[in-house]
Amino acid sequence: MIGVLGRDPFGASLDEAVRGETANGRPLVVRRFRRLEDVDNCQILFIDRSEGARLEEIVAGLHHRGTLTVTDFEAPRAAERSSG
Repeated sequence: MIGVLGRDPFGASLDEAVRGETANGRPLVVRRFRRLEDVDNCQILFIDRSEGARLEEIVAGLHHRGTLTVTDFEAPRAAERSSG
């Protein structure tokens, strides 16, 4: 599953890009989340810049889930350290 946390800059483009695609025999699915508490079972999570002030909290909340996080902004040094 590919997740988008915060504002969605992709719109339908992301859905169209993965339509019909699979990973390990399973269809790729895109879900949008407004709250970190709703994020579950994401292999890839795009964190929008609207969530930038909460990046450390988000990374800490995803700890040990094996989720690849992607952003479109410069991560503060503390958030980079907590992801390792």
